[in-house]
Amino acid sequence: MSTTTLVLVIDAKQGKVVHIENVGTDTPPSMNSDRTEGEVLKEDLIAYLNGLLLNQANR
Repeated sequence: MSTTTLVLVIDAKQGKVVHIENVGTDTPPSMNSDRTEGEVLKEDLIAYLNGLLLNQANR
């Protein structure tokens, strides 16, 4: 089973999603692997969020 890592930025005051991004999808290797599920792409997620924050800081 594949796992998709999504970013949701939510405006807490309005209670609305203001940004959504598909960071990526991970699929386990071959059928001979111990893994049966994809993993959350934590490093890619962190890099994406850092980029969003840096972009906001430069405005």
